Amino acid sequence: MKTIAAKAGVDVSPHRLLHTAATTMVNKVGSLEEVSSLLGHADIKTTSIYARITPDTRHAAAKALGSVFDEALGITQEENAVAEATE
Repeated sequence: MKTIAAKAGVDVSPHRLLHTAATTMVNKVGSLEEVSSLLGHADIKTTSIYARITPDTRHAAAKALGSVFDEALGITQEENAVAEATE
């Protein structure tokens, strides 16, 4: 792997690949628990060390959570749009 990486002019290692794979999986799957299971980690804390959640993923999660609260409170999408427009 080092030879191929050197020829390609990139800095890569098994450790870096694990970080990249874990981060990509968490941001695509959206579930740290599922990724932890896929990687075979006994403790989710291990997965959280390797995975970095992107701002886009955080935003999508916050938006989804907001939708859950809106539904529970009976707030319509139209009411939510008006509230966001006035902020």
